[in-house]
Amino acid sequence: MRRVAVLIMVVVAMSAVVMLGTAGPVGSQAPAERQTVTLFDPRGSQYEKDIDTGRKGFSPGDEFIFIENQLDPETCEKVGKLVGHGQVVKFIGDNDGLATIDATIDLNAGKIMAYGATKFSEFEAGEPPFAVIGGTELYRDASGEVSFEEGVTLCDKKGSLTIIDVGPVR
Repeated sequence: MRRVAVLIMVVVAMSAVVMLGTAGPVGSQAPAERQTVTLFDPRGSQYEKDIDTGRKGFSPGDEFIFIENQLDPETCEKVGKLVGHGQVVKFIGDNDGLATIDATIDLNAGKIMAYGATKFSEFEAGEPPFAVIGGTELYRDASGEVSFEEGVTLCDKKGSLTIIDVGPVR
């Protein structure tokens, strides 16, 4: 009985070694496909609300929520919407502050979720990029970066380009 048990364990161990030996190294797999999605945000919010939760005026704890249409920069047709929430973490002065922002970009092919912390002044200057932290459908398990190019005039409107480097795309 012991010999049979030992024999079974040896066969299982040898099978595992053979299976591991035939598997290629992880690095030999093809890299995940990446995609760049570029959207035009005319900065004409569909909905925006500031919530004064701290002391009166602009202060830590204040929140803002927003919905903004996203347009195809080539056709000017609506292709999605940006739904987001932010919270002021620190007042810096001159209407500047440090805030965290989480947003979902809702497109026909799925949703892309992004998160980041930024000063308002840096955000308006297009820095720093936000992290893509997930998605749904075509963008499920997505990662990457979202950056902005402010002061763009397209579709007879002034706004910003939203540039999303996202992968893997299914």
